[in-house]
Amino acid sequence: MNSQARSLSHQEIIEFAQAFDPQPYHLDSAAGDASIFGGLCASGWQVAALATQLVTEALTAEGVCPVMLTGVPSLTWRKPTFVGQSISTGITLGDRKSGSMVPGCDSQTVTISVFGPDESLVAEITAIFAVESGA
Repeated sequence: MNSQARSLSHQEIIEFAQAFDPQPYHLDSAAGDASIFGGLCASGWQVAALATQLVTEALTAEGVCPVMLTGVPSLTWRKPTFVGQSISTGITLGDRKSGSMVPGCDSQTVTISVFGPDESLVAEITAIFAVESGA
């Protein structure tokens, strides 16, 4: 299962960084250019949050009804995402277990591959969602 692609604007990257991850290479183009990344890039946390949104939308479209994200056993960032670059997700459903910390829900393990331009791997996430039972 795959998600739609979504890009990050210059303004979105800076606003997220100001609020949540004030590293110089996320806040300022010149600092980004001078960094090891070679340009203004999105926070990995912003990429993870956007990936979560894309996965939630894709799961819902497939009839898996996510209620909330309850755990992230693993998260690995592979490469930066720069201004104007799009990301999309490849989604593999893993084990679904009866019951969850959320009443009336099951637990669904989801493996998420976050792709950037040219389908390059940006991040890998293993997540656990509480999903509506019977959905």
